[in-house]
Amino acid sequence: MDVKIKQTTRILVITPHPDDECIALGGFLKQHNAYCDVLLATNGALGNPEWDCDKTIKVRRLEFINAMKYIGIKKIYMLSIMDQELKKNLFRLNEYLRKNYDYIFLPYKKDNHPDHRCIYRHVRDYIKLRRIKSILIEYEVWTPIEKPNFFYDISGVYKEKENAIKKYECQLRHVPYDLGSLGLNRYRGMLCGAQYAEAFYVHYPIRERIKERINNACNK
Repeated sequence: MDVKIKQTTRILVITPHPDDECIALGGFLKQHNAYCDVLLATNGALGNPEWDCDKTIKVRRLEFINAMKYIGIKKIYMLSIMDQELKKNLFRLNEYLRKNYDYIFLPYKKDNHPDHRCIYRHVRDYIKLRRIKSILIEYEVWTPIEKPNFFYDISGVYKEKENAIKKYECQLRHVPYDLGSLGLNRYRGMLCGAQYAEAFYVHYPIRERIKERINNACNK
């Protein structure tokens, strides 16, 4: 299956922390920056144990803005929710979920980070409750998706993705996210015949899932 991008397509990418969006789908964002808005949920205050919260918030905010500028994102939203206070502030996502986006990218439901999982559950439940027609697309950060159904070739922009991740200097002090992300992208590329690829799980409408099952059965 594929994600169809038209001239009028509108995409919302929800990132729990500054850097998750580039690690997970920096290549996709670079190639579709004209269609994507990025919503940053938290302020990342606990993201650097060497600094106090105020300094960490200021630096990570600036790094996020610089990374978005580098990959060409025109519209960003920053909710600036304090780390460890995300659960009781999830309702602040709702006004953006009601904006009639065609696609909403969100963390993988089984991601190892609790903030990622609670955002997934809230968005999924709210979309279902309000009968919003946006198609949800899960991305991978800390935990690889078990059965991805959409691979996106980023072979032509993987260097730009690497450079975008490197905008988050305060995070790379502790963990080589650039190496880990591109290593996973290299593996995903092997699975789909590309040099580098990002993997996703798309919540296709029921009609599309039935078509996929029929096609799979016919091809066996």
